[in-house]
Amino acid sequence: MRRSMNMKLVNRIQNLHPNDMSTCKMLFLLILALSVSSGVCDVPHKEAGKEVYLQCGAPPNSDIEWRLNGNLLISIRGKTGLRRKGSGHTADKVNLYGDTLNVPRLEPRDSGVYSCTQSGKQYTLHVVSVFVKPGPVLIQSSDVELHCNIEGDPNTEVEWLRPPNDQVHDAKHQKINLKSVSSSDEGKWTCKVEDLKLSVTLTVVANHQINNVEVSEGDDIELPCFLPRPVSQSVLGGEWKADHLPTVPFPTLKNTADEGLHWDGVNSSVVKYNIERLSTNFNVTLINVQSSFAGKFVCEVEFEHGGKLTAVTNLMVLAETTDKTDLHALCVSPGVCEVLLYQGVGKEVSLQCGASSNSDIEWRLNGNLLISIRGKTGLRRKGSGHTADKVNLYGDTLKVPRLEPRDSGVYSCTQSGKQYTLHVVSVFVKPGPVLIQSSDVELHCNIEGDPNTEVEWLRPPNDQVHDAKHQVIHLKSVTLNDGGKWTCVVNDFKFSVTLTVVGGGPLVLNQIHSV
Repeated sequence: MRRSMNMKLVNRIQNLHPNDMSTCKMLFLLILALSVSSGVCDVPHKEAGKEVYLQCGAPPNSDIEWRLNGNLLISIRGKTGLRRKGSGHTADKVNLYGDTLNVPRLEPRDSGVYSCTQSGKQYTLHVVSVFVKPGPVLIQSSDVELHCNIEGDPNTEVEWLRPPNDQVHDAKHQKINLKSVSSSDEGKWTCKVEDLKLSVTLTVVANHQINNVEVSEGDDIELPCFLPRPVSQSVLGGEWKADHLPTVPFPTLKNTADEGLHWDGVNSSVVKYNIERLSTNFNVTLINVQSSFAGKFVCEVEFEHGGKLTAVTNLMVLAETTDKTDLHALCVSPGVCEVLLYQGVGKEVSLQCGASSNSDIEWRLNGNLLISIRGKTGLRRKGSGHTADKVNLYGDTLKVPRLEPRDSGVYSCTQSGKQYTLHVVSVFVKPGPVLIQSSDVELHCNIEGDPNTEVEWLRPPNDQVHDAKHQVIHLKSVTLNDGGKWTCVVNDFKFSVTLTVVGGGPLVLNQIHSV
């Protein structure tokens, strides 16, 4: 009972500011009356990073000397105010306010017996730290240690409270081991030491990703395999594999001292990957996808302490379709002809002049020269600018490859007077096409140079007409019903994006294609 009262009074002393020393001394006199003759006072356990105040209780203007485990920390001459400090990490940071010792920024190594020579007062201080090995962010199914370290007192039992609602964990040890962690282990873990509560938050990253991806034949597609955030465990290795494509040269993951985490392999005409040092993104890209590529692709990444990330991508290859903007855009009248074209980003378009054979040909974009050719000599001349740099002429037909929004405008052939108004359309999703259920998203059907034209949106599951006609539509609190192919229709031209909604665990999917 007496010890309990002492502890409460010491608590009050520790919370006092140095300016309140008169009150502190009065409280300490009460402690003196209750303490045993040895002068030993216990100090409650303190959290690492906090500070503590310890009062000597010597008469005013006395010489004061404080020691830690018998070694000098700091002393002061009462009459002259001359101060002297000992050596060591604790001595370097302590200070005296009257006869009160202040120890800031507590570390485990600051634990020990603090004594004031003049009064004989002793305080046994235990600095408590809570931490996780290998760290608080873990891949699902890995193992982890939770530590509630009481420096200098390793045998004292503690109480652990676990998520989700501070349920009492059965283990009483300062170190507990969790095997094969799951989402149920995620959340705040609290260690109780007497009246002190210290917490650490455990985050468990999903270790299984399933992606259903569509791509048009001949296009490139990125196969997703990534961590939404860095985890505490080191990567030991990993690989991509596709059992139905045994001859495709997929790379393997290696982690070496000199190169760090990297892909080991050679980029090929089929598979490309990041040759730089890796962190959380293990995506690879399939080049010029063929119908035979359709099937299951598996990415496995192994971590220390038993964790493993598995990403499965089910790839569906759409047969290449004839898009009327991939053909020559023809005019039926012999004179001036205006054609309105819409084409997707990354595609190409061919525009026909309709001039007679061996004629001089000159193509312009918004009045600026793109390219010209002398019919008799074949002499070519190009204009300047990003579009002019990439266009080419085949006879009288202008081809514009790898379309970008800035390639939009009026293309005209001087000889025939033909004009083609081209709007490059980009369909994309913000923040991205793979979303956690109940999040918000914007779907964009951007018609460059024509922001006011209404479009028609077709939504999953069966191309049902969506009521909004704007180029940007907002979906609030998406559900699994919103997942699937969304199509933007502009004057019978169709552009699609696939939206994936998952119930938990973020994924990445970069999938936009035109049909």
